Amino acid sequence: MTLSVTVDTLLYWIGKIQPSERSLVGDRAFYLSQQAQVGRAVIPGFAIAAPALREFLATNKWSEPLIGELLTSMLHINVDNVQQLKGLASHIRQELCEAELPETWVDTLEVAADQLNSPVLIFRPCLVERVISRGAEYTQNFSQISGLLESRVCRNNRYSLSRVWKETWAELFSARSLFYWQKSGICLQQLDLAILVQPVWNAIAAGSLETRSDIWEIKGTWGLGMSIPAGKTVADYYQVNPITGRVQQQTLGNKLIAYHVPVNQIPPKSFIEYALAKNSHDHSSDLPWEMEVSVATNLDFCQFIQPLMLDEAQQQQYALPEPFLSELIGFTETLVADLGERVVWEWIVCPGQKIEINTSADFNYQKWPSLQLYLSQVISWDSTPKPYPNNVPNNVPNNLADQGENIRDNLANFSENHPWLLGVGASPGEAIAPAFVISDYGQLPTTIPPKSMIVAKTINVDALFCLKEAAGVIAEQGGMTSHAAILARELGIPAVVGVIGATKKIRSGQLLLINGDRGKVFQMQSQISEVKKTLNQLPQKTPVSMNSDPYSLPMSLPNNPVYNNYAYNNSGSNSAYNSAYFEAIVTQIMVNLSQVKSLEKIDNLPVDGVGLLRSELMILDIVGPQNPQNWIEAGHQQEFIDLMSDAVTKIARYFFPRPVFYRSCDLRADEYLGPEERNPALGVHGTFSYLLDSSLFELELAVLDRVQNDGYTNINLILPFVRSVEEFVFCRQKVEQTGLTRVNSFQLWIMAEVPSVLFLLQDYVKAGVQGIAIGTNDLTQLLLGSDRNHPQFQHIFETPHPAVKEAIRQLITLTKSFNIPCSICGQAVVIDPRFIDDLVRWGVTGISVEPTSFETTYRAIARSEKRLLLEAARRE
Repeated sequence: MTLSVTVDTLLYWIGKIQPSERSLVGDRAFYLSQQAQVGRAVIPGFAIAAPALREFLATNKWSEPLIGELLTSMLHINVDNVQQLKGLASHIRQELCEAELPETWVDTLEVAADQLNSPVLIFRPCLVERVISRGAEYTQNFSQISGLLESRVCRNNRYSLSRVWKETWAELFSARSLFYWQKSGICLQQLDLAILVQPVWNAIAAGSLETRSDIWEIKGTWGLGMSIPAGKTVADYYQVNPITGRVQQQTLGNKLIAYHVPVNQIPPKSFIEYALAKNSHDHSSDLPWEMEVSVATNLDFCQFIQPLMLDEAQQQQYALPEPFLSELIGFTETLVADLGERVVWEWIVCPGQKIEINTSADFNYQKWPSLQLYLSQVISWDSTPKPYPNNVPNNVPNNLADQGENIRDNLANFSENHPWLLGVGASPGEAIAPAFVISDYGQLPTTIPPKSMIVAKTINVDALFCLKEAAGVIAEQGGMTSHAAILARELGIPAVVGVIGATKKIRSGQLLLINGDRGKVFQMQSQISEVKKTLNQLPQKTPVSMNSDPYSLPMSLPNNPVYNNYAYNNSGSNSAYNSAYFEAIVTQIMVNLSQVKSLEKIDNLPVDGVGLLRSELMILDIVGPQNPQNWIEAGHQQEFIDLMSDAVTKIARYFFPRPVFYRSCDLRADEYLGPEERNPALGVHGTFSYLLDSSLFELELAVLDRVQNDGYTNINLILPFVRSVEEFVFCRQKVEQTGLTRVNSFQLWIMAEVPSVLFLLQDYVKAGVQGIAIGTNDLTQLLLGSDRNHPQFQHIFETPHPAVKEAIRQLITLTKSFNIPCSICGQAVVIDPRFIDDLVRWGVTGISVEPTSFETTYRAIARSEKRLLLEAARRE
């Protein structure tokens, strides 16, 4: 029999793979080879070409035609019948593993494996999608779901190599895989499977790094990194700001053991071959060690990869010391520049490939004078091959249905290469839309075209109606804590602020792309406008969750960061969350809201309530682009009560009986159309404005009274920007006159954002303050004399200043001594999650964040509380 896959086309070595061979080896091998060719230290290896599986299926003599036609026929499986599915998958696996590979192929593999000079090898499946377009084959980036297929390790001998080769192929037809292909509408005709083969080097430390536009996440552990996906260790965790390259949060993992290859305990190759020859009737059962296992699920059964207990000192150390952490971050910056902002890669630190670690004492950096950081595999999500030579097509293709996704990829890729204007990334995400320039903010238009890119000198709360249908926001003024940023994050649209000269450089109708993560604005070619209109009409691919079907298989998803993130990030729904996903915490975690429709973003999240219900944005949603005071004075008092109470009731009903803290209106002169003030941040606003005219405040109290009367006794009140105890007493008396205090659970708080609160808190408590909410934005502004809306001061707000942290610590300490609750609801918690460690340690009772920051904040709180418990246990 003549084979089309010969010994010359079967294997492709890392470091020698050419771009034209990408469809043969898969993305994992291709990207690793690219990095090797530019001189980066990578773990060597080779790829078994994807066409080998098709030829093996087509040329082997199978007992049933089904096996040979797996990748060529339109196979449809009733995956809802669990027993039938599992039986079919088991049958296919058995057939594949019992079939004989061509001797020339096995010879070639054995020779290549010997050149890797390692007693243990790992076989990584590399999924490749075959797409037919105009008669030519090209590959798409299918690696983001390769985590569905498990890697396998084996002993370096002829029998094990042959068997694990076939078992890796069989991963394509496991019950879990067949279920996913069927439910996702993926035809087996589309799939090819290459295999990346690498040595398993003993490592001092290993882990992974995943990059996104907003954050980089690093995980690390002692020994072999396979203990992380196998769930045997809780890795050290780092969050890195991709813009600054600085670590903004790090958490020590729970690393009780480290996996290693006990080299001197593995029988020599000759002994294995002798044992196999003697026990040829059943190779695996008579041997005292397992020949091959899957990394994620069967690591405990592997006799040649063993755990070692770490001593107390090693458990308390980070596996990745500072020099290697810095090298890792610098290396990632170049990797992202090469491959795009969505990259997952695995790394190891070791002194070389000949390491014999047999005692726990060897997991010590001081033992090894020279160490090297190696790249073991790379997966890029932004690297789909493009049908055009440039990032933006010169000609619009006739068949957009065929080319639509490639054009969309080109537009997204364009964002990293041709920045036009720069500013501060204020709200995450990317958007492409025609500009709508508001050159005179004093004359806001009555209508704005939907899905426009709003461009203005500043964005205040009275422009809420402009943003509700906008695709994105560009503002000349403001920073991360400006109303433009807050409004955009609340509405879930990208925003770039502090873009100097934006209203003069940008013309209405001009097609723009903005990146709200990196603060970049891009000018797009005019011909893309028609492409974009058509792309918006194209159907989007929506993968089906394996847990969405009531008859799905009782099996867990692979513990692989690539697959998990793919399944969640593309789902577009919070339904992926469940109670098991969030471990129990003591610190209350709440959300900041202003819109009823924002409730959709927190569905199924374990939210303890609303820590800050911003009344200004709710009011502007009702009155439109005008000063609320003027609207009310025009005779709309009852309409105000009716509409506002309806909105507040919907939110109170959603959270009942969890508390909702309504912050009364804080109208500032620079945020509404009205009389100008020379210094609006320090002018007539907050509770001081209630002393001058309490009509709006009294209407708000009437709204809360109606909500209470409707049975929603979970509503509470926070007073904004309180400058004096006298202001608070005035407001408390108004509250009592309204009758809100008739409900025993009702609480009256103040915002702690004016520094004088720190010195007068005892007097406030005596006057009736029942709790405080720390507003870090204004507190930072007033403590440091820095305008929160001025771009040149934004670095001050990027991380909590020592003076601000000390003020917050004292406020929390004082509230504990006065036995009143204290929450924090400013942007500082989100910008620098490391600050949460301090807050939990000081005893803050609650943390309130925007819905988009809920998950990361929850995890940070959980890690902080665990750390405190661990420290307390050690002291005892």
